[in-house]
Amino acid sequence: MTLYELLLMLHIFAVIAWLGAGLVFTILIVRARASSDPQREAAYHADIGQLAPLLFIPASLATFVFGLLAAIEGNWDFGQAWVLIGLAGWLMSFLIGILYFKPESERIAELEAQGGTGVTEAMSRSKRMSAVDNFELTTLYVVAAAMVLKPTGDDPGVLIVLAAILGLVAVVNARALRGGAGAASAPTTP
Repeated sequence: MTLYELLLMLHIFAVIAWLGAGLVFTILIVRARASSDPQREAAYHADIGQLAPLLFIPASLATFVFGLLAAIEGNWDFGQAWVLIGLAGWLMSFLIGILYFKPESERIAELEAQGGTGVTEAMSRSKRMSAVDNFELTTLYVVAAAMVLKPTGDDPGVLIVLAAILGLVAVVNARALRGGAGAASAPTTP
């Protein structure tokens, strides 16, 4: 096994942990909402707040570090479209996770624990959070597709399809971001 193969393998393992955890948590929030049990949804948000520093952040950082090292060792061109898509997608997801998901999950869990009007506000925030999660998780799948397909500027069809997927998910979830009722109740990720 070469150093490049080792770094690539570690990069892929980190991606599996990060993307897999995100998909499982999307399924769990859908199930919590379907149960109509505020306690179950509160537990979900408490878990997200606790697992962010234990799972999501380390897996995200490992994805970046091993991917960067593999790209350097493999002598990949950092100006290629698929590399830029990967870097942009990682940065967007990492920042949303640290700056939005972790603190918002903690706020939602606190509001739900208050009961009454706190639960109503928590449910509204939770729907908006699901809309952001749908877009962020879809972005990670698009990045994974770009890593496999490795489109360049000479592959406009692939780039257009990837952008169209993100655009569609953004449009579907935009209503929930504005506070619309019923939007983003189910994941729109592949």
